[in-house]
Amino acid sequence: MKTTFKSSARKALLIPIFIGLSALLLTSCGKKNPLGVCTSGQNTFTANQELAINDNTVYKQLAQTFVAASTTSISTVQVYLFKDGTLADAETVTAEIWSNNATTSQPSALQGSGSVTANKITANGSFVSITISATNLTRTQTYWLVLRTSYAQSAVNLIKWARTSGTTDVLTNGQAYYINFNGGATYQTTGANQDFAFRIGDCIS
Repeated sequence: MKTTFKSSARKALLIPIFIGLSALLLTSCGKKNPLGVCTSGQNTFTANQELAINDNTVYKQLAQTFVAASTTSISTVQVYLFKDGTLADAETVTAEIWSNNATTSQPSALQGSGSVTANKITANGSFVSITISATNLTRTQTYWLVLRTSYAQSAVNLIKWARTSGTTDVLTNGQAYYINFNGGATYQTTGANQDFAFRIGDCIS
C-alpha cells in the first residue's frame, strides 16, 4: 500500500506537524521546551513528501539536523512515521542522536539511541514516541537525529518519515539528509529547505 499526502484529509492532519518549526528558540506547550518544535505556524504540503527508510533504490538512512536552544538532557524523541506494506511486528526503527563534525558537516559521535517496533507504526501515519538513552545537549550546538531500520531493503514493505515540501524553510537551523543506498556513508541533503517531522525536548504529547 502506498501512503501519500494526496488527500485533503491527510493534508489537514499533517499541516500542524511542522507549524512553527522555524520558531526553534521559542517556548510552547505551556512548559519549558528546549528545542521549540511544537509551536504554531504554517507550511505547504505536496504529494509524496514522505521518504522511505532502507528502500531498494535510493534512501538507506534518513537524518535531520537541529540546533539545541538550551543545555538540557533528553530521553524521548518523536518522529512522524508511516508503515507501507507488511512488516513483522518485531522489526524496528532506531533513532540515534549524534554530535556534529563542524569540519565535514557530518555526524561525529553517537550520543544516545533507542528503538520502536513496527507494530507501533500505522499506515495512516502519526507521531511515534521513541525512548532513547539519556542524552545531553549543549546550547547552540548542532546535532543529528538519524533513523535506521532492521528490515531488509524493500520497495514495498518499509517505514516512511514525513517531511516538508521545501516550499518554505520552516526550520532555519536544520536540514533533512539521507545516505544513498549505493553511495557510501556520506549524508546528502534531500533538497533545499526540506525538514523531517520530529519533536524533541519537553514538548512531547
